[in-house]
Amino acid sequence: MHSFKEQFANSKWAKMITPAGSRECESCGNEYKVYETPKGLQGACETCLDRELKKDLPFIEDLQERRALNFIESFERVPRELKEATVNSYQPKHESQVEAKKLLAKFIQGFEENKGISLVLSGHPGLGKSHLAYATAKALKERKYKVLYVKVSDLLEHVRGTYNPKSPVSETQIFEMIQGLDLLVLDDIGAEYVKLNESGQETWVSDVLCKIFDLRLSQSTVCTTNYSESELAAKYGTHGNRITSRMLENAKGIRIEGQDQRKRKDAF
Repeated sequence: MHSFKEQFANSKWAKMITPAGSRECESCGNEYKVYETPKGLQGACETCLDRELKKDLPFIEDLQERRALNFIESFERVPRELKEATVNSYQPKHESQVEAKKLLAKFIQGFEENKGISLVLSGHPGLGKSHLAYATAKALKERKYKVLYVKVSDLLEHVRGTYNPKSPVSETQIFEMIQGLDLLVLDDIGAEYVKLNESGQETWVSDVLCKIFDLRLSQSTVCTTNYSESELAAKYGTHGNRITSRMLENAKGIRIEGQDQRKRKDAF
């Protein structure tokens, strides 16, 4: 079987195109070959063509980058009370909260030098874990890093939505996006709805979380949870220890304590 090149060389079209010497490019002075064709002399300076292509590359790369960022941003649902949150605006009421604020500020400041380092913020509800987590995501996003802040329940909902045949997004696209992030912030791990199997253990959610943490190995992740390590391990059953192990790999964990800042004193 002849190659396309060989077939073309033997075709009637090849016989109609013959070398006709060379010309000097008026733009750069380089010589390029010209050919006699049914439409007259044809030829182009490859040097100039390459130069024009390179001019378009920044635009093409910017367009691709914008599309990627739009895709990332489509997954975020930031609660209204968090949108103005910054690390500086966090008001600690307990020594552990002071330490958490310092830890996040240091994490942001040294992010470029410490890529791959992760954080796990745990503690009871209402202590500002989500505030610090989102503030970190926002600060690094402003520095042009690819960052996604997402409630775990929302992310799982997006993944589940890909099982609809009419979904415009595939599960593979979501996981590729997760893997390509500079920072993934997973808020409220363990608060998602759990559907237990016959053995009383979560299956689908733990499978998805395992995959996410496997994809993020050696990459930075910030996690928040109301659970302790042992409680999470028990919640996710068979994969529980693997999930907590991946969460804490190359990560610093801090337990935030204090009173629920959302509750008003003597509210009832």
